[in-house]
Amino acid sequence: MNPRAVASSSQAEGREADKARDGLNNRSWAPAVMGDGAGEWLEFEFAEPFRLVTVLLSAGAAPDDETRLAEARPSRLRFTVTTADGEQHIHDVTVEDTGEPQPISLPHSEVTALRMTVLSAYGAADDRRVAVAEVEFRGR
Repeated sequence: MNPRAVASSSQAEGREADKARDGLNNRSWAPAVMGDGAGEWLEFEFAEPFRLVTVLLSAGAAPDDETRLAEARPSRLRFTVTTADGEQHIHDVTVEDTGEPQPISLPHSEVTALRMTVLSAYGAADDRRVAVAEVEFRGR
């Protein structure tokens, strides 16, 4: 399922929110702030409600270790799933620190939006940004 809109709490120059949905795992979203990115978010809005099964997350700036490890990567994320009835369902998830896309099970019906908020990050430092290369949605 493809979102009709992608927004973010902030974005670094050249690291816009839509980079997390461009189909390329070597371009990424990163917030404007340096550090662990706690509280920064990406939000996806869908044109039609759908049955969400899995979010496929590629954390970091790119899959290769040299590029990925040069920036912070999400270690804990909060997924806020909004359904057509306006209810919000919150899931806090620990992310593995690998260069591989990882499936995150979030089964919900009638999903209209999803916000992914960074809670903490691997490799965080005052001169690094947390990065997310790609977010994909699998549904029925």
